[in-house]
Amino acid sequence: MYKKKSIAGIVLFVALALAGCNKWKDHTAVEQQDLTQNLLQTIASNPSLSKFTEYVHTAGLDSLLQATKTFTVWAPTNTALQAIDPAIPADVNKLKAFVLNHISNQLYFIRDVQAAVNIQMLSGKYNLFNTIKFGEAALGATDRYVNNGVLHIINGIVPPVQNIWEFINSTTAQYAQNAYIVSLNYNGFDPATAIIDSISVNTGLPIYRPGTGVVARNYFNERVYDMKREDRQYTYFVMQDANFVVEADSLKKYYPTVSAAVSTDSLAKWNVVKDLAYEVAYQNPLAIPATLLSRSGITVPFNTTFVVDVKKLSNGYVYIMSKMDVPTVNKFIPIILQGESPSGFLSDKTGNTNYRIRRNPVTGINFSDIMVTGHGVTTYYSFYRVNESPSIKYQVYASAANDFQGTAGFNQTINAWHTGLAAVQGTLTHAVPLFSAAGAYNEVNLGTITISKFGTVDWRLTAVTTGPIVLDYLRLVPLP
Repeated sequence: MYKKKSIAGIVLFVALALAGCNKWKDHTAVEQQDLTQNLLQTIASNPSLSKFTEYVHTAGLDSLLQATKTFTVWAPTNTALQAIDPAIPADVNKLKAFVLNHISNQLYFIRDVQAAVNIQMLSGKYNLFNTIKFGEAALGATDRYVNNGVLHIINGIVPPVQNIWEFINSTTAQYAQNAYIVSLNYNGFDPATAIIDSISVNTGLPIYRPGTGVVARNYFNERVYDMKREDRQYTYFVMQDANFVVEADSLKKYYPTVSAAVSTDSLAKWNVVKDLAYEVAYQNPLAIPATLLSRSGITVPFNTTFVVDVKKLSNGYVYIMSKMDVPTVNKFIPIILQGESPSGFLSDKTGNTNYRIRRNPVTGINFSDIMVTGHGVTTYYSFYRVNESPSIKYQVYASAANDFQGTAGFNQTINAWHTGLAAVQGTLTHAVPLFSAAGAYNEVNLGTITISKFGTVDWRLTAVTTGPIVLDYLRLVPLP
């Protein structure tokens, strides 16, 4: 009896397993397939795709669709291609880009895209594909599987469109903001594209052939966001000229320069444009928050009433704005200089320098600081370098506690040394009380220092005579 039950159980298990396999097979099966044909043959055999077939041949891509590689093609019908811009078929390069914008590497079936997927096309652009659409084109017959890929038929066209960087470059005459950004182009060196002539016997480093490895670069793309990238989505705001000029002019007084090689006008414009790009695609004005936070930490108000136009591009959206008014006070944010992270010292006193972790008994929170004592050098200092410092007044706050000597507190000074001018911008002296004194762990308001020119400023923590220095942090609050 037991043996009979065991056999019956095995039979039932096998039957259920086979049923499960059949269900999975039903789920994954490709219903339309013809492995005797390639993509070009399949497209050419469909009368409704005769125009697309013609374009494939004219663009010189017929061999591509016969290759043994794997592709997915979204082929527009003859009816859909009636909407094509006549300039595209008239230009072989444009036509090639158009056709390639309907072809991707790899296989993409409808079952694979229940949620929309952004697919890179052979044109270099990305198009969205889901169960009902490819780009903005509705799907017709789908999932035709052949020996080198998959064919979907679409009832619309998906021409390649500009990305944001291409838009910026094509509208320099229309928008002063874009003309300024393009003016930030420069030639850089890329060793990956350079030709190596030899290896230096002295350094062991490559010696590159002159004139090779030179690539075009742009400071905006490098320091804000790279608007050339097709695999990312951005929102970029363009001010109309009148507002752009007003915004830039309002900042000029903060960027007087030491060197004539550095332009106050350019610095002011830079401090406008650096806060006008965001790595998120806002599809309509109502989706944009009332306050944006730029990559540099600046809060930028947004008002839908100032939107003039919205442009959908291949890697995001461009908003043309009649006005984008950022309050001056928003443009300058506080700077915190951590004591334990100095840029350097007057001289090497490693044996006298301590990077410590301490506990604030008032808050119960640990903090890190620097303490240099026993150095024996008159007016010894550590310094904290701030590059691209505007010409502005700072309210200076400091936090430091004396918990390493038993005598009464000591004095130390904070001064701002402008490296371009080789001049002190201001000096503030404060007493560091014993850790046991009331308020010893409080942040102290030291007063104000005004930076007279744009440039690099070293904030020095300086000992009085040969005394110690100690610092948790400096907090610099701009007062525009």
